[in-house]
Amino acid sequence: MHLSKITLFDEEGKKLLEEGSIHLPIKENFIIMKSKEYFNDPEPCIIHRTAVLNLIGGEISKLLFEYSQNTNEINTLQWVYVPQTIKDMLELEVVPHRMEFIII
Repeated sequence: MHLSKITLFDEEGKKLLEEGSIHLPIKENFIIMKSKEYFNDPEPCIIHRTAVLNLIGGEISKLLFEYSQNTNEINTLQWVYVPQTIKDMLELEVVPHRMEFIII
């Protein structure tokens, strides 16, 4: 199971974000926390940063898999039902209304 893509929308249906798991806007303090946890590295180089982003993408995939109705199809979650763990990871300027995602 792998998260192919996440798309976030506002209340009017305007697309706020559409990214694959490695390109999601993850909060810097969360990246550093995970880099310390996995590599004991408080200032991650590009190699550690990329590895951490892949690991975070895996964590998000695992969390969303529990909410997916179908694999290889678009799944929709209202933002209020998105796991708080995921909300805490993402650096977003606007609070979305809903999320669409594809697990492959």
